[in-house]
Amino acid sequence: YCEIEPLVKGELAHGVTAHSRTDGETKYIFVENYSPDKCATVELKEKMKNMLSGEIIEKAELEPYGFAVLRSV
Repeated sequence: YCEIEPLVKGELAHGVTAHSRTDGETKYIFVENYSPDKCATVELKEKMKNMLSGEIIEKAELEPYGFAVLRSV
């Protein structure tokens, strides 16, 4: 038996995925929106650094077919 802990707050919108990786110290979350016509907001469980913009964020705003690469701070 293995308990799986959610990566984000709430539920992901249809077409949005989130998965994580770690190097043992730093956690990375990859969030992807596969919707061709809907933007998505993903609320994070903790503040993270958006590796594409350099910003520290608490939610990721994704355009259609958009993605975010996040790193723990």
